[in-house]
Amino acid sequence: MTIAGISHVSLTVTNLDPARAFWVDVMGFVPKVEQPGLFIVVDPSATVAIACVVHDDGDGQAFDERHVGLDHIALNVNGSDTLLAWHRTFAASNVTCSPVVESPFGWHLNVRAPDNIAVELLAMKPEASAALYG
Repeated sequence: MTIAGISHVSLTVTNLDPARAFWVDVMGFVPKVEQPGLFIVVDPSATVAIACVVHDDGDGQAFDERHVGLDHIALNVNGSDTLLAWHRTFAASNVTCSPVVESPFGWHLNVRAPDNIAVELLAMKPEASAALYG
C-alpha cells in the first residue's frame, strides 16, 4: 500500500468571506466547492486543494501554531524570483508578510492568512529537495 499524495488541507476559520478573499483574490486559487459553512479552492497547476470550514461549535479563537496540531502550511514555488514576485503581490494586497529569507532548505516567505493561519511559500534548494524526496 502506498500514499499517492495529499488530497487537501482543511482549515478551520471563523469567517468564510475573508478566508475566500485571501485564497482566491490574493493567492489565485480557483473556487470549486461552495456549501454552507465550507468552501474548497484549488490551484490546478500544483494540484493543491485548500478547504476552509466554519464549525458551528468552534471556539472563535485565531490560529496559534504553538498549540498541538498544525504548525503551518508550506507551498512550493519555483525559485527565489517567484518569492520576490509573491512579496510584491502581498504588498499590493496589503497582506503583511516576512521578507524573503534563505536557510539551508531554500528561500522562505511567510504570510498570515485570515485567522492568523501560518502559510509559508518555499523555493527549495535542489540539494534539499534531493535529500527529502530522493
